[in-house]
Amino acid sequence: GSSPFLFLLDFLHGLDDPIHNINRYSNVIPKMSSSFTTADRAAITSQSNNEDLWGFVCFPWPEGPWNPLCAWHSSQSEEREFHSPSCLDGAIRIKVNSQLISNVCTDALSAEKYYYFIRLMGRKHSHVALECTLQSHPNMVILGEEVAASKLTLFDITKQICDAVKARADQDKYHGVILLPEGLIESIPEVYALLKEIHGLLKEGVPVDKIYTKLSPWASALFDFFPPFIKKQLLLHPESDDSAQLSQIETEKLLAYLVETEMNKRQKEGTYMGKKFNAICHFFGYQARGSLPSKFDCDYAYVLGHICYHILAAGLNGYMATVTNLKNPVNKWCCGAAPITAMMTVKRWSQNPIASSIGKPAIYPATIDLKGKAYELLRQNAIKFLFKDLYRNPGPLQFDGPGADAKAVTLCLKPGFSKELLKVALNVMALITNMSTTYSSPK
Repeated sequence: GSSPFLFLLDFLHGLDDPIHNINRYSNVIPKMSSSFTTADRAAITSQSNNEDLWGFVCFPWPEGPWNPLCAWHSSQSEEREFHSPSCLDGAIRIKVNSQLISNVCTDALSAEKYYYFIRLMGRKHSHVALECTLQSHPNMVILGEEVAASKLTLFDITKQICDAVKARADQDKYHGVILLPEGLIESIPEVYALLKEIHGLLKEGVPVDKIYTKLSPWASALFDFFPPFIKKQLLLHPESDDSAQLSQIETEKLLAYLVETEMNKRQKEGTYMGKKFNAICHFFGYQARGSLPSKFDCDYAYVLGHICYHILAAGLNGYMATVTNLKNPVNKWCCGAAPITAMMTVKRWSQNPIASSIGKPAIYPATIDLKGKAYELLRQNAIKFLFKDLYRNPGPLQFDGPGADAKAVTLCLKPGFSKELLKVALNVMALITNMSTTYSSPK
C-alpha cells in the first residue's frame, strides 16, 4: 500500500542533503505492493500536501499497480502524476546472467559429463532468455513464445531435448547447457489449462489439500503425472495479476527429471547407446537482480529522471517518460513523453469469487516477435550452437574501459517489423481516417 512511500518521506527528513544523499541510500527505497487502495491514495495525498509536494513519479513493474494512475486522475488532487519505465534493471540482469551462464558453459566443457538446465528470471516472456542466448551461446534455449505459437506439449519439449542429447552423444558429447525462461511453464498449453483450473478453485476458497478432488478428469490425470515437488508448487496461490508464482515453480528440475526418465527408457530399449544422462539444475534470478547497476542502466536512469523533471515543469499529467535510439551513444538518445492511456489495455479480472468482473487497466509486456531480427538470428545459429560448443563469455559488468558501453544484441539489431503487421496497421489507420472524415463532415 502507501506505507513504503510514507516511509521514504520520513527517511528523507533524516538526511541533511536529501538530493545528494539519495544516491547513497537508494537501496533502502521499498517497493509498493500490488494492492493500492483509495485509502492509500488519500494517505499519500495528505502527506504530500503537508510536505508541499506537487508531483508523483511512479515506477510500476509490468502488470503491476497501474491503478494509482486511475486513482489520481479520478481525484481532485492538484498533484501531477507521471511514470517512468520499470525495466531499469534489464541490462543488469542480462550482463550478470550472461556471465554466470558462460561460467557454467566453461564448466560443462571442462567436466564433459553434465547437462545444465538453467531457468532465468524474467516473468512471462522470454526476452532475457533470448538475449542471454545471443550473448553466451549455450547449446539450446526453449522460448515460451515459440512453445505457445507451436502449441508444444510437455512431451514435445521433452522429446526435443532428448533428441538433441542423442544427436550430441552421436558426436561423443555428453555435456550441454540448456536455457529456460521463467514463464515457460505457463506457455505449455496443457499445464496452463491446469493452472487456470487450480487458480479458479483456490479463488473459490477450496482448501489446498482438497484441490485434487475437485479437478476435472483430464486435469487430475495430468496432475497425477507430475512428481511431488511440482505438485506442491502448482498449488501455490497465484500472483495479483492471476499468473502463477513463476519463480517458485522449478521447471528446470521438472524437465531434467522427464528427460532423464526418457533417456533411461531409450537406453533400455536400445535406441540410445550413449553414456548415462546426468543433469544439474540452476535458477538465476536474485543473483542478477541484486547486482550493482550497469553503466547503461545508470545512464538510462539519469536520463529518465531528467525527462520526468521536464514533464513536471511542463505541467503534464499521466505521461510516460520515453527514450529511443538507445543503441547509439547517450548524446544521440531521443527523449520524449507519451500519454500512458495510449499504451494501456483493460484486462477483466475479479477481486474475489463473489465479485463481478471489473476492468483493470495496465500496460502489458510485449512478447518476443517470432518474425523479428533477434529471433531470426537465433534460428540461423541454433544448429551451430547445438553441436559446436561455441560458448562465449562477455565478461563481468564494467563501468569503464573495454566492454563498459557494450549494448544488448537485441537492442542493436534493426527492429523487425513484419509486412503483415504493417499492412494491418495501415488498414486500421485508413479506417480511422475515413470514420473521422465522415463524422466531421457537415450534414
